[in-house]
Amino acid sequence: MRVRDHVALSTATAALLYPRLRGSVWGAWAASIFIDVDHYAWFAVRNRRLNPVVAVRSFNSAQSLEHAETRLLHHPAVLGALLLLSSRRRAFLLPVLGMTFHVGLDTYHRARTGAARSAALSRDRLTCQVCGAKDVDVVPHLWRQPRLLPSYRVEHHVTLCGPCHEVAHAPGTKAIVGLDCSWDSYLRQTGLRSRVPGSASKARS
Repeated sequence: MRVRDHVALSTATAALLYPRLRGSVWGAWAASIFIDVDHYAWFAVRNRRLNPVVAVRSFNSAQSLEHAETRLLHHPAVLGALLLLSSRRRAFLLPVLGMTFHVGLDTYHRARTGAARSAALSRDRLTCQVCGAKDVDVVPHLWRQPRLLPSYRVEHHVTLCGPCHEVAHAPGTKAIVGLDCSWDSYLRQTGLRSRVPGSASKARS
């Protein structure tokens, strides 16, 4: 889930809880967002450079680097240990619950996204919708979604082969566009038609 979506959902939840929890709710709010520091800490250690912009670009690339090592603070064992600690230090409880809220959102997001991606692959019959490659390194690509909050609609996903997916995520292009962009406009913006030999694009709604 994108950072902006986490911020929006965490802020809305904090606002709902504020009348009951007052100022203490902001500790949970901050923890629910800054838990993602584990992604960037891992990137900095692995690449020996502290550059959040480059890190975000890597995580948003076609070959995303996300795996267990990038999500240390998200691990159930870490959250369990922190919950145990909060039983002795009550001040930690709300921040840990904020972190747990974030992980819960991620789990829900992965499940809904996984279902949409599988449906898109089935709909497209494992065929790249740009160049026509079939059954060779094809992946479901999210090309269109609202600017705020994620989309789980199958029509916002498209099957692309490896090379076409790389083009869609190439530096200087927008791999994911807003709802006002049509499929043909998307192909032009990403340069998929001109940069992929034998392009045989298929109109999408």
